[in-house]
Amino acid sequence: DDDGHFTQAALRRVAPHNKVILTFVNKVRIDFAKTWVAHMKRLRLTNYLVGATDEPALKALKLARIPCFSMKTNLPQGEWPWGSPSFKSLGPHKIELIYKSIGWGFEVIITDIDALVLREPFAYMARWPDAGFLTTSDHLGNTTHDGGLENHRGIHSAFNIGYMFFRKSAMPLVEEWRRVIREQPKTRWDQGEF
Repeated sequence: DDDGHFTQAALRRVAPHNKVILTFVNKVRIDFAKTWVAHMKRLRLTNYLVGATDEPALKALKLARIPCFSMKTNLPQGEWPWGSPSFKSLGPHKIELIYKSIGWGFEVIITDIDALVLREPFAYMARWPDAGFLTTSDHLGNTTHDGGLENHRGIHSAFNIGYMFFRKSAMPLVEEWRRVIREQPKTRWDQGEF
C-alpha cells in the first residue's frame, strides 16, 4: 500500500496504459477539485490523481472518494496570491511530479486545478508523436483554425504551464528546469523559467 504517497504503483493503479492526468489542490480550493473531477467523470476518465498540498485537503479528497495522494508540502493552507513566495514555492513540487511520472515511463498531462479537461486529451497529443512536450500559451487568439498547434505567429507569447503534456523524451528539458528552479526555489518562478 502506498499510504497516500505519490508512487509508481499508485500511478499504475489508475493508469495501467501509462497515460496519467495530474492536478493538485489545497484546502481552500477543494470545490475546484470537485469540479475538476466532475469533468473527468463526465468524460468517463479514470486515469487521474489529485495531489493534496496540505493535510486538510487530503482528508477532504478522501472523504469525497477522489483518487488522491499527499504532496507533503510545507505550503501555507490559505490563499497563494499570484507572485507571492507561497505561489512560487509550489513550482518545485509541480516539476517533481512531472519528473517522477515521465521517469517512471508515463505520458503525463498536468493541469492547474482551475484548468478543466473538456475532452479525452491523449488522442489529441498522439497527433504529434515526436513532441516531447506540449503546452498552452498566453496568446489570446488562434493562429490556426484547424485544431492544430499554433504557428510561429504565437511564439512571442509566454508559455502558460497551467496545462502541460510530457513524454519521457522531454526528460533533458525537465531535468534542466528542475535544476534551475532548485537553485533558487524561493525566487524563481516555474513558468518564467520554463
